Amino acid sequence: MEQEISFLEKMAANGGPSKEDYDQLNLVIRKLADCKKNCDFEKMRKNLVQTLGESFSTQTMQGFAYSKPHGYPGDFEIIERIYDKYTSKRKDLEKWDIYWQSHPAANAVRNRKDYFQSLLTSTEQKNTHAKVLNVASGPARDLVEFLLSGQGRRMEFHCIDQDVNAIEFANRRCAAYEHQVSFTKANAFRFETSERYNLIWSAGLFDYFDDSTFVKMIRKLANFLTPGGQLVIGNFCDSNPSRPYMELFEWILHHRSPEKMTDLARKAGVQADKISILSESENVNLFMHIQS
Repeated sequence: MEQEISFLEKMAANGGPSKEDYDQLNLVIRKLADCKKNCDFEKMRKNLVQTLGESFSTQTMQGFAYSKPHGYPGDFEIIERIYDKYTSKRKDLEKWDIYWQSHPAANAVRNRKDYFQSLLTSTEQKNTHAKVLNVASGPARDLVEFLLSGQGRRMEFHCIDQDVNAIEFANRRCAAYEHQVSFTKANAFRFETSERYNLIWSAGLFDYFDDSTFVKMIRKLANFLTPGGQLVIGNFCDSNPSRPYMELFEWILHHRSPEKMTDLARKAGVQADKISILSESENVNLFMHIQS
């Protein structure tokens, strides 16, 4: 590991990687990730954070993800930073954020915002009064952009999230649409409603579920659909090339293949002809569509 650590020390001293360093840095990160199998990974990670110093502070994307200031990975604030292509105001740290934002995983998160908006457009075309449930809605950037475009004027949106800070942030953002958009602070497992929805969307929640929980949540949410409605679930693909980098700062997901997602839906009692798997353009974020 000495050669890899030396390379990272050089990157830190240079204020982060330049584009010509990306391939070598990705290789080093994969080697460090492989260290989990045959070394004291936590000790190695602690040494790595110490080596990178300020480049692993919350002023950088990688440091923010590692520190988890909201108490959990993939929180609303880091998603918002990905949408904004955030880079540190400190020039000696900026290169690290440019590197982060170039990753397929970051591009996939931005793409899923566009995917949701396209899905909302097609839903409105079928039913101008459609009702939408957004599960683990986060910063609601995707929703407010859709409404700002002038679409969805007669649609209703119900957003649930277990993070009160995410709810407050998103509620302020959607204040102009309070007649259409409502928020509930709730754990998805405990959420109950007598309402039925034309579309249920969950972009980034199922990545954190083990297989058993994945199946249980499909069953639960499918019960909230109207006849002809659809449940759309996002999940990072098991071929995600950014996975070693993400896991280096403890952003751990349950990556799945299209076949695995389909198998879990079948275990939840969904008929095969009601299931389709699509993806965004990076082919990193998969989307399982379940038709009621």
